[in-house]
Amino acid sequence: MPRLAVDAHLLHRVWLAFGWTMLAGVIWITLTPHPPHILYIFPRFDKLGHFLAYLGLTAWFAAALPGRKWLASIMVVLIILGGVLEILQGFTGRDPEWLDWFRDSAGVILGATWPRMWLARFHEHFVMHHGRRS
Repeated sequence: MPRLAVDAHLLHRVWLAFGWTMLAGVIWITLTPHPPHILYIFPRFDKLGHFLAYLGLTAWFAAALPGRKWLASIMVVLIILGGVLEILQGFTGRDPEWLDWFRDSAGVILGATWPRMWLARFHEHFVMHHGRRS
């Protein structure tokens, strides 16, 4: 069966667009006064959710933008973003918690290690093996 050739740059942009969509979702969930009830199915999921969201975002963007400079920038931006969102959450009728920011930061730090390397390989396979270079 012939494979549909897609531009590698387009696939890379799709990867980044999905990352920006995930980031927008994290911002929305953090700042909405009434987050979806699905988040409360598991006790304390909110706490684990902070960690996993920032782990995923760090790994996702670091996979798409390899290099120490990018990794450091991604980590700093996401750690600052977690703190700012936690402060802003206090203006939405929800309780800001500094421990949530620490969970965000721990997710960033861990996301910069093994998950980043795994996703970088997946990104390379997704973009380079399924896309044609233009």
